[in-house]
Amino acid sequence: MNLIDTHTHLFGEQFDPDREAMIQRAVDAGVEWMLLPNIDSQSVDSVLDTVRNFSSTKAMWGLHPCHVFANWEEELTKIEPLFDSCPAVAVGEIGLDFYWSQEFVEEQKLALVHQLEWALDRKLPVSLHTREATQQTIELVKPFADRGLAGVFHCFSGDEAEANSIIEMGFALGIGGSITYKKNPVREFLSRIPLKSIVLETDSPYLPPVPYRGKRNESAYLSEIATEVAALSGTSTEEVAQITSENAKMIFKLNS
Repeated sequence: MNLIDTHTHLFGEQFDPDREAMIQRAVDAGVEWMLLPNIDSQSVDSVLDTVRNFSSTKAMWGLHPCHVFANWEEELTKIEPLFDSCPAVAVGEIGLDFYWSQEFVEEQKLALVHQLEWALDRKLPVSLHTREATQQTIELVKPFADRGLAGVFHCFSGDEAEANSIIEMGFALGIGGSITYKKNPVREFLSRIPLKSIVLETDSPYLPPVPYRGKRNESAYLSEIATEVAALSGTSTEEVAQITSENAKMIFKLNS
């Protein structure tokens, strides 16, 4: 059973003490690829070190919405050249986040549109972060989807109508450890979401699945997420692994 972790911060300092062992645990658990979403110009070196040292990892380049400030254009100027020096599988992690602060809402929107253009120009998918801003993100992304853009709404936490809007645009939903949380409303309608529209992720070190809540998340726990998706969808873990991995390989153009 092969799995693909489409969104994991394995380059973070939380993994500095045991990164090699942690990645080996994931490989041993059947995780074929681990995709790393950049945060800002300060995280670049850590992402580069990780993808150069571990053949099962791939980079994305982008500016996380929580790190969009008045100097967003300067940050993008630092990040954009990375697409030429270190090939990426996506533009990410990009999007809108109105949960932590709304001080730079307009800057977030401008930065997102700029990076959506990057993706179209480079024929790359996007990994989208949305928090308290799913509908606004859909509205900004829709014109780009109409022009051929594809990607994933990472850590999807919207309602069923938003899920359907995303799927209609040709995007996938990223399902992670929070699907194992009993109060997650996505559990109520996941069985009505076709598996061909889902990819799996951990968002490590955040959002660990049950039974690891309260602990550091890691890519080896992806199988717990696959098992929960299977239970909610009325199918087998093996089928979930197969279909979601095929989806990820198609979206991110991953080699077998």
